[in-house]
Amino acid sequence: MMAFKPAIPPIKRYKYPFKQDNSGVGLGHTLDAEFSYFLSTDLSEYKDGEWIAIYNKKIISHGEKLKKVVEATKKSGVPLTKVLLSKVKKTASYL
Repeated sequence: MMAFKPAIPPIKRYKYPFKQDNSGVGLGHTLDAEFSYFLSTDLSEYKDGEWIAIYNKKIISHGEKLKKVVEATKKSGVPLTKVLLSKVKKTASYL
């Protein structure tokens, strides 16, 4: 009799801490740090309705159109999946 073999291989589990990628930010990097930076930062120098891109607790690009902000972020070499994109709103709550 043959042994039962599962159709789906088991999930590989990773151990902490994660290795570093080329940006110097760990692969386990989440957007939590960027979001807390976003909430605590004074955004008065940016116009209401303007888009900003935050990476590694820095605003790396901003502009009126989201497409241009994304293009500028890509040109800077930052991995787009680790960037927080948000619209500046002076009157609305983020909660």
